[in-house]
Amino acid sequence: MRRTLMILLGLLLATPACSPTLGNSDDDDATDDDDATGDDDDATGDDDDATGDDDDDATGDDDDTPPPYVPGIVFSGWFGECWGECRFDLSLTPEDSVGVYVVSGWENEIYTEREGVLSADGLQLLAEVMESVDPGSLDPVYGCPDCADGGARQITWDLGPVAVSTQYEWGNPPPSLSDVDDVLRAFEDEIATCNYGDLFRSIPDCDPVPGGGPTPG
Repeated sequence: MRRTLMILLGLLLATPACSPTLGNSDDDDATDDDDATGDDDDATGDDDDATGDDDDDATGDDDDTPPPYVPGIVFSGWFGECWGECRFDLSLTPEDSVGVYVVSGWENEIYTEREGVLSADGLQLLAEVMESVDPGSLDPVYGCPDCADGGARQITWDLGPVAVSTQYEWGNPPPSLSDVDDVLRAFEDEIATCNYGDLFRSIPDCDPVPGGGPTPG
C-alpha cells in the first residue's frame, strides 16, 4: 500500500513540473506568429521598395517631359495710306510675362519700342481671353479691313509650330472677337500711354507715344 501511495504521489508531483513545459512548448510554437509578423515586415519592405520604385521612376519620367507650350498673341493695327506712325504691334508672351509694343512706319522706321512686365491680373485676364476663342474656328478675314483707309486690325495666335491670324476692320471686330478686341486694346492703351498698373506692373523708361496715334492720309 505504501509503495502504491508513493507512486501516486510521485505522479502528482510530476504533473505540475510537466505542465509548464508543455505550456512553454505551445507558446514557443505560437512564436510562429512572430515569424509571420516578420514575413509581414518583409512584405512591407517589399511594398516600400515597390512604392519607391513607382514614385521615383514616375517622377523621374515626369521631370523628363518638357512643359507644355504656352501660346502667345500679337495684336496689330495699321492704316495703309498713312505717313509717320502707321503701324502698331503689341506682342504678349505669357510664358515670359512680357509685352512688347512697337510703333513703326511703312519704311520700317521705328518710332516707339518698349517692353513691359505683365501683372498677375494681366496674365490671368490674358489666359482667360485666349481660352475663350478657338483660333481654328475663325475666318481669315472679316469685313473689309483698311478699305477707304479705314484701318485694319489683326490678331495672331502663336501656337508654337503654327500661327493663326484673322483680320477685321479697325473698330469693328466680329461678334466672336468683340471681347478679345476690348481686352487687347486695354493692354495696348496701358503700354502706349504709360498709364499702367492694372495689366502691366512695370514699363521701364515709359514715355507717352508722340502724336497720340496714326495720322491717316
